[in-house]
Amino acid sequence: MLPVSWPGVSDILLTFRGREIRAAELAFLRQLIADHPDLSRRALSVRVCQGWKWTQPNGQWRDQVCRSLMLRLHRSGHIELPAPRQKVVNNAIHHREVRTVVAVDTTPIEGNHRAANWQCVGRSSGQGTKSRRGDQTSVKELWVYPLGRNFRAQLLTP
Repeated sequence: MLPVSWPGVSDILLTFRGREIRAAELAFLRQLIADHPDLSRRALSVRVCQGWKWTQPNGQWRDQVCRSLMLRLHRSGHIELPAPRQKVVNNAIHHREVRTVVAVDTTPIEGNHRAANWQCVGRSSGQGTKSRRGDQTSVKELWVYPLGRNFRAQLLTP
């Protein structure tokens, strides 16, 4: 019996989400990475999508799927991707205060600070801004509302 040959099948290296990756696509990836060593993995994936005209049904590039494909090819030794870059921290979260200090009058009030997850960290000396002789005008408890898990350590850092 003679060996059976299937045209076009032998050169397929990988089928990824319906896309067949052949030697030509692999050569394109290697050349793109060599030509643009300064690009991030995300920027490379957009260029690949543009070169392959690889879009989603809504017309957007399949850059996230492309990054997954490139990572699979990288891990299997077919291509060498640039090192992953540090993720940019969301400024709204990065610059958020980790503590809030509130002076609370110690006279009885309705409600419970502890029930609302506020934590008492001490009392003031009672020497307010209007105290000229060092007398105690109004001792206040200092309560904090923790905005993170490690708020105690962050409170102690200068």
